[in-house]
Amino acid sequence: MYKYIACFLLFVFIATPVHAAEKEENQKEEKEEKTPREIKMEKRSFYLNKMKSVERKIRKTSSRYRIIDLKMELTDLKAYKRAYDEALGFNTRNEMRSAQIASKGSVVPLNSNPPEQYINIYKDAAAQYNIDWELIAAVHKVETNYSTHPTMISSAGAIGHMQFMPATWDHYGVDANGDKEADPWNLQDAIHSAAYYLSETGAADGEIIDALWAYNHSTEYGQNVLSIAENIRRNNDV
Repeated sequence: MYKYIACFLLFVFIATPVHAAEKEENQKEEKEEKTPREIKMEKRSFYLNKMKSVERKIRKTSSRYRIIDLKMELTDLKAYKRAYDEALGFNTRNEMRSAQIASKGSVVPLNSNPPEQYINIYKDAAAQYNIDWELIAAVHKVETNYSTHPTMISSAGAIGHMQFMPATWDHYGVDANGDKEADPWNLQDAIHSAAYYLSETGAADGEIIDALWAYNHSTEYGQNVLSIAENIRRNNDV
């Protein structure tokens, strides 16, 4: 009996480190798949989120001494974020105004202008959530080609006109058409929900790149959206 117990314990002792080592190696390989730029983007987003957290604390704090400490912390976080801004080549607060980064390696489709009947929906959503309507339109273009994708379901499980993952929709889905249901398959709901999500993740504060990174963790995706948004703006300037 004791012999079997000893053998079992020996097996556990030997097998467990191997499993842990394999897990660590797999995690290492996953990390190695990210490009240096993607790693910098993640670190920049980390400091940006920390900044927003500290800013919220400042707004809620009445203690003068606590506010001083928080502002010192905020200054340090801004310095780190600024360093990543420079490393990534972000020279302005709102990169959408200058498609310099987006133009590198991106091809803007000739038919990138949205259907005319959608423009008022974009503008209403943009006004409500304090972002540019061209940004919403560009995301719509990249996600489902203005809702012309045959299924509007991605291989990753994103659904609807603006390609929300179900869990994200549960949190950010908006009932924009007043039917008491937030529906990712309803165009008006989907566009307003995308505007809400982009606004909440930085676009309303001018942090367009961070908002696009939150929408899709790909620098190429962000570049394409920025290029298309700038193209839409030029085509609609009066």
